[in-house]
Amino acid sequence: MYKENKTLYLFVIGIITALSLIAGIFVGNSDILVNSRYGFVVIICAAATFAVCSIVGYRDKRLNDAYFKKFTDASEEANKYKQRMMDVAEERDSLKTQLEYYTSGAVKDEYETLKNKCEAIESFRNSFPYRIADGYILYNILRTNLQIGKASTWQIVGDYNGDLWECSIVRPHTQSCKELLTLVASTKEPNEVGALNQSETLLWE
Repeated sequence: MYKENKTLYLFVIGIITALSLIAGIFVGNSDILVNSRYGFVVIICAAATFAVCSIVGYRDKRLNDAYFKKFTDASEEANKYKQRMMDVAEERDSLKTQLEYYTSGAVKDEYETLKNKCEAIESFRNSFPYRIADGYILYNILRTNLQIGKASTWQIVGDYNGDLWECSIVRPHTQSCKELLTLVASTKEPNEVGALNQSETLLWE
């Protein structure tokens, strides 16, 4: 703004100087009376003063508009920055809460429990095919239906002396895969697996 103000001042001084020269030359070469000359000089000075005031007022208005625009833009940028800071603070609090949760003992216990379950399931799957005796092989034990508080349906598939066999039984819903494998492994032939069925008692409770 310093360079623009300097240009304005030089322009105003030039106008005043030009008007003064014109007034001096005109009055000096004029044949009018002295009083009339003074009056004319006053009119010229008044016109010069009005012109200068108009130019300065116009310039101030432009400067004020420019300053107001900059102030408005700065306010908008400040509001955007403030909103961004609020979002960052909210994200930080969320991450802090998650960090506290994942570093707490509850997560460690949950992780250990899940790890043990996965290891147990993997160990159970690796148990097959399970050889009960020569010619008596168990291929898989699958839970096909689970009703909490009631019963579970299991499908058992195996091989007996080269013949495939399949059996479906109903057991309590609390029956684990490992426990059922132990029960089936204690049988001597597939017909004894059917004796593990408890559908007559569980399904009618």
